[in-house]
Amino acid sequence: MRKHRNFGLLTAMLVAACGGGPTSAVDAGLDDVDAGGDAGSSDAGRPLPGPLSWRKVLEAPPSRSNQVAFYWPPAQATLVFSGNHNTGPLQDAWSWNGSAWSPQALPELEYPSRKNAGVAVDVAGSRAYVFGGVWSGYPRDGGAYTVAVKGDFRQFDGTRWAEVVTTTRPSPRSGAAMTWDSVGHQVLLFGGSDNVDAFSDTWTFANGDWAQRATGTAAHPSARLNTRMAYDPIRRRVVLFGGQGLGPDDAINLQDTWEWDGSTWREVPVTGDIPSGRGHHSMVFDPIRQRVMMLGGAQNFAPIPRGSSLADQWEFDGTRWTQVMPTGPRPGKRTAPSLTFDPGRNVVVLHAGFDDHDLADTWEWNGQTWSERSLLPVPRSEFAFAQRAPGDEALLFGGYVAAGGIELGDTYRFVSERWQRVHTEGPTPPARSGASLAYLDDVAVLYGGRSGQTLLSDMWTLQRGQTQWRQRTDVAVPSGRRQAAMATDPIRKRIILFGGRTSTSLLDATWSWDGTDWTRLNPAQSPPARVDATLLFDPVRSELVLSGGVGANGAVLDDVWSFDGVTWKRREGRSSAPATRVSPTQAFDSWGRFVSWGGREGTSPRDGVSVDDGAGWVAQPSTGPGARFGAKWIDLGDRWLTVFGSTSNFTDSWEDFADAWELAPR
Repeated sequence: MRKHRNFGLLTAMLVAACGGGPTSAVDAGLDDVDAGGDAGSSDAGRPLPGPLSWRKVLEAPPSRSNQVAFYWPPAQATLVFSGNHNTGPLQDAWSWNGSAWSPQALPELEYPSRKNAGVAVDVAGSRAYVFGGVWSGYPRDGGAYTVAVKGDFRQFDGTRWAEVVTTTRPSPRSGAAMTWDSVGHQVLLFGGSDNVDAFSDTWTFANGDWAQRATGTAAHPSARLNTRMAYDPIRRRVVLFGGQGLGPDDAINLQDTWEWDGSTWREVPVTGDIPSGRGHHSMVFDPIRQRVMMLGGAQNFAPIPRGSSLADQWEFDGTRWTQVMPTGPRPGKRTAPSLTFDPGRNVVVLHAGFDDHDLADTWEWNGQTWSERSLLPVPRSEFAFAQRAPGDEALLFGGYVAAGGIELGDTYRFVSERWQRVHTEGPTPPARSGASLAYLDDVAVLYGGRSGQTLLSDMWTLQRGQTQWRQRTDVAVPSGRRQAAMATDPIRKRIILFGGRTSTSLLDATWSWDGTDWTRLNPAQSPPARVDATLLFDPVRSELVLSGGVGANGAVLDDVWSFDGVTWKRREGRSSAPATRVSPTQAFDSWGRFVSWGGREGTSPRDGVSVDDGAGWVAQPSTGPGARFGAKWIDLGDRWLTVFGSTSNFTDSWEDFADAWELAPR
């Protein structure tokens, strides 16, 4: 976790009335409003709307890896439990029905948080089983970092989890392979580790008790952990591949293939290509292709070096392994994801995993191609964000996963009220946080930010609807900075950049991009230097408005300035927020009202929405998202949709929210 850092997000929500896109109330009213009108003016005499209120419209699971996941026929959904998150072990439950994630009730301690447990599902008996796993993290009541290997055996009947008490059972372990063996009508468990030794024992559970199998000189796989297996109902065999032995310094990556016929093990003399040795991969039987499917994994024990997760996809027909090379978009590298098969929709569901940081994406495989079904990008902070115009597309790039200490370099569009990952072609901007992003006509402009401790001064553009970033090395750009305010003036056809931070100082320069060149402007007066300020276009007054931020010596600013393309002018008597806050979420509506939500005061996140119509701030009487800061708004014309937001005590905790809320007059 990165501590003692100015955690504010960079850019504000861009509300531009004249950049194209669908006709809105903003577009209809501009010609009827005096640009110098009072802040309380209404658009074309329309009455002001009623109070704003919240409605939750989307929720998705937090990012995770090593979760328990299986398809549950009675629910016609894939269920996901617990796992590991950037900030520590999870204790939650979710269901995926092919179109939405839904949180599931999970009574306290009924299914304890854990990762890397064995899981098996008896579809005919409507039972799911979990054995072992490991809990690692800081106890809730404080104390030192703890690693606890589990040895409990639990059963799920669709309503609740209950511990199964047996006279004998395997020793506590994590990283064991487990599946339902339909030949023997039993749970099959193999291997694992207690964090000291790796095991090579085989156990079955049937008729209410465990029995150790393949003992003595009987053939069996060597000792290993993080191995995986899946039941092949066509050949009536359980297939096990790979896993990791304990070497003196790191993993011994195994690449052998074994089959269990209900009573004995046999090593398969595989011909042809063989997947590389690995652990923490995922396996499931794919009835579409009638093969055992395997994906991902890693060749190291945790902590897994950056970029070393695997992305290859294989299938096994009983004799040969064949690498599958699907066309089109496909999941990236990952370790310890979940794979389940949904027979109702005839797709394999891939969820989450780990690659430098825990992931939260969802993909589906139809036997030929992958389709990403993620509802939200991976939650993050300090991301670059802009919207072309109300109701039009929005773009998100990069950001920072605070708990994992990782900067991102991915691109997402919000189009037709849903997020879409942009599978970029050719060179892409390096990963970064604290960058600036804004649209000029149909072109999104990304500038600056930082990668680790390196300030960036590069500029990249992305055409609306396209997939290829272009680095603009043909123009001179402002010097490197991060957390600057940047927004579009659609009337004057300019992007304006103000302030930001270098490695040693705050900036107060104003820059303009006209689509051809950057120009440093020299207004008669300028706002004081700052970072984390909000810069918005006011569609009623046709000017940009700068508010708040952090100034010299860490002072939180509450001033408001307007910029008409030539002159900065302080808006006297108006403060930037209901209270002095950093990184609130703000926007102008088509009546010219200034709307503010959340932010933080010192290290305390705040909630609540307030509206300033020129007479002062008025709190809106509604209940909505919890306290958070650094979120953005997508302007849908008649309502706003939240994008992320964070909460933190800035010492030892940080959480980025994986939900979306709608704010609208009711």
